Amino acid sequence: MERDQVWTDGTRQAMSLAARSTTFAAVDLGRVRPSHVEAWVKSMTVPTAARPRALAPGTIKTRFVNVRSVFRAAVRDGMIAVDPTAQVRLPRQRKREAAMTIPTPDVVRSILQACDPRFRAFVGLCAFAGLRLGEAAALRVGDIDFLRRQVHIRRQVQRLDGGEIDIRLPKYNSERTVHVPDALVEMLAQHVELGLLDAWLFAGVEGVHPTRTPSATGGSRRCPEPGSRASGSTTCATSSRPVSSPPAATSWPPNELSATRNRRRR
Repeated sequence: MERDQVWTDGTRQAMSLAARSTTFAAVDLGRVRPSHVEAWVKSMTVPTAARPRALAPGTIKTRFVNVRSVFRAAVRDGMIAVDPTAQVRLPRQRKREAAMTIPTPDVVRSILQACDPRFRAFVGLCAFAGLRLGEAAALRVGDIDFLRRQVHIRRQVQRLDGGEIDIRLPKYNSERTVHVPDALVEMLAQHVELGLLDAWLFAGVEGVHPTRTPSATGGSRRCPEPGSRASGSTTCATSSRPVSSPPAATSWPPNELSATRNRRRR
């Protein structure tokens, strides 16, 4: 009986990318040896003509795990007897504690002060409630419980090939309720008072969600003026003009920032 595995668009893209990167794509599945896999892994650790820099150990592991899942499925189905990826060693990854950089209160305050006023609450949610970019972008007004000081994470925004936007469940089905500090509740209330185009909390020009843009993910391209279009996005994560009088919500008590850091380390 034929069985089809249901994948999300993101998983399908990741699997396709991993498959295209292999150096043994022309080899029959039953003839792939550990040496083929080792040569592929090694090829990802050095620059190439098409890729000026080596891939990070975490990226290599992700692609390796995706390809390994294919060989494991082939073993389960009896197509091959042995998984050629079983004994392959990967480049060592840095410990999460060493690789993670948590911004200081002063850095976060500076970012909030430089934000377009309509984007300040977006940054606040990511910084102090631990939301992913796509989760913050997919919030609706009804997801904010101002009385109970809660934010309900029910969906996320993902940008597909061609710039299309897809609304889906949070990553790994991580629907949850986040209890937020008073200062963030005040920031969200100020954001709503600015006026919304529709029920989406951060939908901007033409209803496009501000997520997965060069500015929001640390791109080096200069931010446009607030409200202008930028590669299909609505507004830039930070404005080139600092806000002259930031709201009181930008002054965060140290204990609230410490609680946020602890949430991010989990």
